[in-house]
Formats: sequence, structure tokens, C-alpha cells
Amino acid sequence: MGRINFCSHWDWWDFGSVPYLRHRAMTYSVLSAASLFLAFQLGASAPVESARVAQDLHSQCPALGVDVESASSVASDWIADSDDHICGLSSLRALSDPAVVDYPVLWKATPEIKKMERDGIDPGSAEGIQLQQEATDRILEACKSVQDDRSHCSVWKAIEHKDGRKIPDITKKVKAKFPK
Repeated sequence: MGRINFCSHWDWWDFGSVPYLRHRAMTYSVLSAASLFLAFQLGASAPVESARVAQDLHSQCPALGVDVESASSVASDWIADSDDHICGLSSLRALSDPAVVDYPVLWKATPEIKKMERDGIDPGSAEGIQLQQEATDRILEACKSVQDDRSHCSVWKAIEHKDGRKIPDITKKVKAKFPK
């Protein structure tokens, strides 16, 4: 098995008895897609590498139409820990109008946690674990509902923007979704 150079844009691959002709643009487009995917997944240091790869690909095969500008501008201005994501978009690069909630306030306001405190249920017991999961599910569903009602792209426990803009706090609206 080996590669036989046919011309500048076509390669013959010999797989035993069957030669295979492939256009290099196919290889470049696959590599470009993989590079951009990795850039979006890896975050801040990858866009520089992705832009370099995009420029290399564009110079080698301009017909691919690799957008060099978009490859270099994938960094995000949002600052958040992935553990603070509750619902909605989780990629910081995709955010447009996220909201924030005070999770400890919501946690204590759920009927399940109130029952645990009132009845003295051990959080490590089977019933305590079940109630905690139900409280988590209740908060998630209420956050999703308010997110949809208010047209936010996502809901976070904590999130900031580099320019210091105020992030809408929807804690009261989420808490209002809990049964009295």
C-alpha cells in the first residue's frame, strides 16, 4: 500500500490490487474541518493554530474557500466554569444573552430540601439522595422554563463578560415556578 503522486492536485493510492484516485481537496477539507472542530473544543490556544492551518490550506488549495478570518476569531469574551452551566447553550463562544441564578437560594427554596430539613433526613441516606436529585431536576426544569419565557440562550450559576456588562439574574422568576 502506498501513495503515488499523479499530479499537483490528484493522488493515486495503491491498496493492493485496486488503485484509488483521490483529489487532494478532499483531504484538505477533512483536515480543515477537523482542525476547526478541535479549535472550538480546545479553546483559547487552538484558534491561533487553527488560523495557521486554515491559511496553509487556503494557500495550498484556494478553491476550498477556507474562511481565514472566522478561523482566527473563535475566542470568547464570556468567562464561566463549565460546572456552573445549568441549561441552554454550554459553549461560551455561542452565547449571546445568558442569564444567571443564585443556585444556593434556589436549592434551599425547593420543597424537597425543605422536607429534608424539616424531617431531619440524612443527605447520604437513600431518601436524602432521592430528594436531592428531585430538587436538582426541579431547578433544572424551572430554569429551562424561565429561559424559554425570557428568550435567554442559557442559564448559569455564575458567568461574567470581559466588558463587565450586567448579566440578568432570573432567580426570583425561577423560584416563582416552585410550588408553594
